[in-house]
Amino acid sequence: MVNGWRDFTVAERVDLYAGGGIGVGGYRYSASGGFGMDGVQVLGIRSAAQEAAFAWQAGGGVIYNISERVAFDVGYRFFSIDQVDATYIVSFMGMDAPGQALAQQFTASELLFGLRIYEPFRRWR
Repeated sequence: MVNGWRDFTVAERVDLYAGGGIGVGGYRYSASGGFGMDGVQVLGIRSAAQEAAFAWQAGGGVIYNISERVAFDVGYRFFSIDQVDATYIVSFMGMDAPGQALAQQFTASELLFGLRIYEPFRRWR
């Protein structure tokens, strides 16, 4: 992904930041399950794939500068990967039916807490 983030000073100890990015994102998954009787699986479903598609993110946050070199950060980020089709295989009594394509999409919403330490090894330069 290509990202751009920018900090904005709003007070002596408080900064805001915002940004985002676009590119390609991906994920890997596997799923299986079913229904059985007396130890024999009657109906089953399974799927596994590695997906990649257009992705984007946006976010922002607040920075509280504790000192010249230490800051506390609270931020939010939303991340999304475009919809892709995944093939699921359904089986009945051990016999597979033709695969069915189902649309799926990945999104994440994150609340982030951080501690920023600027130039921690400055003395040893």
